[in-house]
Amino acid sequence: MTDFIDSTPLTSDELAFQCLSLIHAALVIEHPAARESLLFVLQGKLGELYLLVK
Repeated sequence: MTDFIDSTPLTSDELAFQCLSLIHAALVIEHPAARESLLFVLQGKLGELYLLVK
């Protein structure tokens, strides 16, 4: 069976780029619930990034 999920850990550069993308999307989007969801995901990614560079 083919594994469609890549479980390779992200690098700090990849996490930082994802955070920047989430920030941009949260600033541009007008729907409050969607913005809240993006910020929730961003919070998790920032936590991962902090642990990676700590």
